[in-house]
Amino acid sequence: AQVAESVRLTPAYLSTLFKAKTGISLKTYITNYRMEQAKTMLLENKLKIWEISEACGYTTSGYFVSAFKKETGYSPSEYREKV
Repeated sequence: AQVAESVRLTPAYLSTLFKAKTGISLKTYITNYRMEQAKTMLLENKLKIWEISEACGYTTSGYFVSAFKKETGYSPSEYREKV
């Protein structure tokens, strides 16, 4: 909604345009971007998981951990150790 407002489009129309141009939904794009940022932060920093969660735009670290595990197959702690 914030992005749509900044470009003066409705959220639904922005989503439709984005998918037509990229082939993926805006939500998927944002999630992928957040996950890539989280992966980089997990490997390059010694930040705590909740700090990375907040930096990537997640409101709760529990939701972040769940989403990260769904995306990568690892919890953030496991990812940091194994990768």
